Amino acid sequence: MSTQNNKPTVPKIMTNLNFGRFGWMFVIYYFIALLFNVGITADGTNLLVPRFSQDRGMEAADLLVAASIAGYISLVAYVVFMFWIKKTGGRIPATVMYIVSGVFFIIYGQSQNFVFYVATYTVTVAFLNGLTWSACANMASEWFPRKKGLVMGIVTIGNNAVSIVFLPMLAFLLNRIGISGATMVFGIVMIVIGAGGHFMIRNRPEDIGLHPDNITPQQEKENGLPPISELISADRAGVWTMGQILTKKEFWIIAVTTALCYLGSGLGMMQQIVRLREFGYTENEALLINAIFVGGVGIVGSYLWGVIDQKRGTRKAVMIYAASYAVGFFLNVMAGMVENGIPIIMVSVALMGFCLGGSANWPVSLTASLWGRRDFITAFTPLNIISIVGRMSCFALIAFTMKLSNGTLQGSYIAGGLVFIVVFVLISTLNIPKFVEKYPLNQ
Repeated sequence: MSTQNNKPTVPKIMTNLNFGRFGWMFVIYYFIALLFNVGITADGTNLLVPRFSQDRGMEAADLLVAASIAGYISLVAYVVFMFWIKKTGGRIPATVMYIVSGVFFIIYGQSQNFVFYVATYTVTVAFLNGLTWSACANMASEWFPRKKGLVMGIVTIGNNAVSIVFLPMLAFLLNRIGISGATMVFGIVMIVIGAGGHFMIRNRPEDIGLHPDNITPQQEKENGLPPISELISADRAGVWTMGQILTKKEFWIIAVTTALCYLGSGLGMMQQIVRLREFGYTENEALLINAIFVGGVGIVGSYLWGVIDQKRGTRKAVMIYAASYAVGFFLNVMAGMVENGIPIIMVSVALMGFCLGGSANWPVSLTASLWGRRDFITAFTPLNIISIVGRMSCFALIAFTMKLSNGTLQGSYIAGGLVFIVVFVLISTLNIPKFVEKYPLNQ
């Protein structure tokens, strides 16, 4: 992997997409999990919240706050998920989480009151986040310990594919068969993928006689790579306790960084459709713009962030990402201050869509960069809890800034730009090579 100082030339084998048949099966499995996660817990609120408010008589502002409540409550599940995954690996938990998420999303669609809405949404959010950021993230570190940036660049295309695939499908189903029918369709799909994926996915490539990163020992030798066998101790339990990890400043740098990335990204994207409608677009026009710029441009961006991560190092990639996102936010603010802001808003939406995929790349990549395979789940669990706090807080912050901006989203975009300035400054203090040199057994 490239580093910030004295970067060696990255062998081509480290940046190719030869993941192998089973490797690609896992990548697709993870991609779909992220698609559902973002579609249901984030971007889908653009359509679900107004529809629940219209059809079931619930206040939209209350439902946005409910999303934050659901996220906070669901964090308790992560402690259980961590011990479960450390004991069994990610495969069995992922199967259960896919299925439970599908079942409760169907039940969520039947909500007729606020309490039932919060309860069913909380379970759905908890298991979807557990699926994506605990079970699948752990398996990703096992399958691709050295190609993590490249793989996450592809997986996080799911973030942007939500705008092209999930939101238009959700809008179509809501208009044709209502909330209950739409949630049932998506819930059944999750149940089927969870059950079918159980027979195709494995915890580690070694379980079926394959090699991490799909790189054989002979290829390691030919490309001058250190043998993966030397980087992995026979002691699969790792050498760090969670308490030890929490004492390291590097952990807090990456934890706060990823939390702020989620917070900032959410401020821009979770009500993007509503923001576009503030500029006079209809819902269908806003969905189309979102699909083109956030979806189409974003898919390219998701992959390129992975390539930048792999070639330039995770720290520099996050710095470039944060600077780009801040520019996108402030362009959006500028568009809201001028008489004809349409050209500016288009550039803003495209740039923010390009950046979107990076948000989901950094938690896994940063954690794996510091703690590798052996201690990944131990370090990632508290980091993910902190990250999700950031992500779920955006709903409450959006509601708060709307009150300060006369009911518009202008304040949210000012806050988002400021958040990414902080991210840029914070991540610039991280020294990955120094940490890895001091604690080489992590890898």
